[in-house]
Amino acid sequence: MKGKHVLFGISPFNSKFDESYIKNMLEWEFMLVLALNLQICN
Repeated sequence: MKGKHVLFGISPFNSKFDESYIKNMLEWEFMLVLALNLQICN
């Protein structure tokens, strides 16, 4: 997780809020990419 913290420019202190925030951000990014790919295919 620490590598991802650094990638997103978030201070690498360990807290559940931080981890869930990044997890949500990654999930949203994944969903957006998926939606864009679907639009391009159709």
